[in-house]
Amino acid sequence: MSKTIKLSPIIFYEEAEKMLEGKDLLGFMSKISIAEVLAGDDVEMLAKVTFLHAKGLYEFHQHNRALKYIHHALEYNSGGNAVRLKNYRGVIFGYLGEIEKAENIFRESINEVQDDVELLIIVLLNNWWINWVKYKSEKKDDSLQMMKKYLELANAHFNEVDDKLKGKILNNYSVYYFNLGDIDKAIEIGEKALQYFEERDLPKMLNNLAVIYISFEEDGISEKALEYLNRAEVIGQKYTNNLEVAKTFYNKAEIELREDQLFTALDTLYLAFEHFKQAEALTYAIDVLGKIMEVTNEHNLECFKSLEKTLKKDFEGTSLYKKI
Repeated sequence: MSKTIKLSPIIFYEEAEKMLEGKDLLGFMSKISIAEVLAGDDVEMLAKVTFLHAKGLYEFHQHNRALKYIHHALEYNSGGNAVRLKNYRGVIFGYLGEIEKAENIFRESINEVQDDVELLIIVLLNNWWINWVKYKSEKKDDSLQMMKKYLELANAHFNEVDDKLKGKILNNYSVYYFNLGDIDKAIEIGEKALQYFEERDLPKMLNNLAVIYISFEEDGISEKALEYLNRAEVIGQKYTNNLEVAKTFYNKAEIELREDQLFTALDTLYLAFEHFKQAEALTYAIDVLGKIMEVTNEHNLECFKSLEKTLKKDFEGTSLYKKI
């Protein structure tokens, strides 16, 4: 007489965690989908599985899929995990150009996490980030002051959090001082922050430092910038981090333009644009498209005019189309 083997959702859940850690999207989706089916009506298990499913889509930069799934995951999750899910949604809105929606989510989240220091820091840094996005496009001092406010609130808990969050706080201070024009302070804090990051998280900090060095040496090429960019690209490719790889291409194009390598720079900008699209980071992709248009118009490069029109089509139906 044969026995029916009952498969446990926790086995597939744990395998999905490993797939997420290893940046295996197909493996992750397979395992987490099976775990959700096997969870059946187990509400506690469904909360764990749906949260990990949403987190995975977010970390794999599957932003449109994540937005749809987060709504489902919030049916089963409450407390801190519900706040995390809402903040994933806020970051995605920020990447997609829905700045006001993102800002509202992050602001409201602060009052929900006062008893959880780690989550409070994440929320505060998200508030910092959305104000940085606003400052980058509008250059208003109000946004700069809000960046300072949220950094100081986060920094008050610096000794209470793990190295990863310490690194993020220092990274954001580095960017803040860069925007103030204090290059020496930005470099000092940014290079101090490197010690707190694991390898997979280094590309963001390396890209930020490269930008600072590029701006520092306006008339030449910084060897330090190239060193940081190359490291960021290698590590970003290793962990399939399209967002940071895109930033390395954008920053390398800036160097190539200074060297008057015009066509090479345009090719590099196109690579940046494609990687930002793959990362579903449309606000960044818009910046690249603007740079391509600026360069082609400045040099009257007719051969790239049709490319501009083609790239613009990628934004039809989005809130960013009117900005082109």
